[in-house]
Amino acid sequence: MKICIITTREISTSARVFYTQANSLAKKYDLTLIAKNKTGIKQKNMKIISLKNTKSRFARFFLLSFKAFNSARKENPKIIHFHEPEFIPYALLLKLITKAKIIYDCHENYKEKLQNKEWISFFLRNTVSYIFDKFEKQIIKFFDYVLVADKINYNNFKKYKREIGLIGNFPPILKERKKQLLSEKIAKCIYVGSLSKERGLFKIAEAIKYVQNNAKLVLLGNFEYEKDKKIILTNKKIVYLGEKNWIETQKEITKCDIGLNLLQDVPAYINSGENTTKVFEYMANSIPVISSNFPKLKEIIEKNKCGLCINPENQEEIAKTISFLISNREKARQMGKNGRKAVLKKYNWINEEKNLLNVYKNLENKQNAI
Repeated sequence: MKICIITTREISTSARVFYTQANSLAKKYDLTLIAKNKTGIKQKNMKIISLKNTKSRFARFFLLSFKAFNSARKENPKIIHFHEPEFIPYALLLKLITKAKIIYDCHENYKEKLQNKEWISFFLRNTVSYIFDKFEKQIIKFFDYVLVADKINYNNFKKYKREIGLIGNFPPILKERKKQLLSEKIAKCIYVGSLSKERGLFKIAEAIKYVQNNAKLVLLGNFEYEKDKKIILTNKKIVYLGEKNWIETQKEITKCDIGLNLLQDVPAYINSGENTTKVFEYMANSIPVISSNFPKLKEIIEKNKCGLCINPENQEEIAKTISFLISNREKARQMGKNGRKAVLKKYNWINEEKNLLNVYKNLENKQNAI
């Protein structure tokens, strides 16, 4: 059976779209992946249609989405699995044209995220957020399945859609790190992901200045705003590695000693949990996590004794916590081991793959019954 996965983002950096879901589905189905592919990834068991990179947000929302729509239409798949909310109108058109079963993979709570987007006028954010939320919850009734990455979104959508599944952002099982944690003179703290104020960029950058022990901060990802980049990189204790593909990112994590996840107390992140990819990548690579003390994150980190949860808006507390782990190396190493153990047992892609394949099996049976 022919299936098509669509994303308007870069696949080389996406664990959820490419390194887990697409690779798992390609083992069983005739798979076409439509996505940005600036590194030219090729896979023997899947067809990859590359979308050209665009700089403007407008072009990604409309031009890339239209190109992805056109490519998917020509492929004429039986199941279409898309990953961005801006593709919703095109997904509806594809359902009408191709008669394909449609899966909407909703990574985050977009209602809450829209409330913090600087490209939307401050006075319009609540209105835009409200309208999109109403639109999204009505439109999913026309899709055949909705996938979400966390329990909060699952409960939000469950009222409106019976066919819904939870697929956590859990990584493939990675090789165990060889380098001993905190074995060098300078400790490396790492943050992986989109670099922005709301994700704690300025708080961790300021905190690293006050860490009394020898420490530096490694940033890996894209700056959401160029103005932030110019300010942050004046700090001599910060090393910026740019954006790397997912495999290279894991290698960089293994070179570091402490993983940071200091999301700020804003609507978009207060309910973060199973959808917070970087936390599980830190755990998989056996490094302790310093995280925001939000309920769902505390539930994961404190339950598994793999890190410390603190006030993400207090840079002094961040600095003291980093210093504590550096000074208590055996405790930090044990947290790293605990995180690795939890990933091997529960928070890994092997478990989520079974759930994803069951979703596809059910849709395949429905499609064959037509």
